[in-house]
Amino acid sequence: SIPLVEVDGEPGCYDFDSTAACNEYYPGMCSQSAFTNMPNTMFYVAVFLGGDWGFVDFTWPGKIVCMFLCVAGIALYSVPVGSLFDSFGAVLGLSDDGDDEEEEGESA
Repeated sequence: SIPLVEVDGEPGCYDFDSTAACNEYYPGMCSQSAFTNMPNTMFYVAVFLGGDWGFVDFTWPGKIVCMFLCVAGIALYSVPVGSLFDSFGAVLGLSDDGDDEEEEGESA
């Protein structure tokens, strides 16, 4: 088996720049199942940045459920957050919704 770090002058997995470089030194012994393409990488990065990597099922059905929950969560949070920021704009006077009608009514 390949060591993770250098042992007795033999390089380990973490000493190589890529899986291909590892396979050149250890022919056929290095493989990589994660971070193999951009969609796969984006999924793992989102899970790892969220801090829940220990609770995630990395099979395809698990990935589909996880992505569905992400989209549903974004949809659930977008409505109240949009309303909240719209209210802040109205309080600060940044909203132009009813200003034109009021000006027309005053000048007539």
